[in-house]
Amino acid sequence: MSEKVTMAFELDAMKLRLSNILPVKKLPKTVKKTKKYRQITATIREVGIVEPPIVTRQKGKPGTFLLVEGH
Repeated sequence: MSEKVTMAFELDAMKLRLSNILPVKKLPKTVKKTKKYRQITATIREVGIVEPPIVTRQKGKPGTFLLVEGH
């Protein structure tokens, strides 16, 4: 018996304005002072973004997305 599986993501990558992406969780203001944050920003400067942020469309608000992964 074969069942259909619904696709959980869109196949095409998109370029979005940062202003259209809302965070799912709020990070503490002190996060920018952490060693881990400085390491990540240094890596992005040197190499670029290795793993793109993951977003999902916000239901009921066309053109608005929620940041699921990549805070």
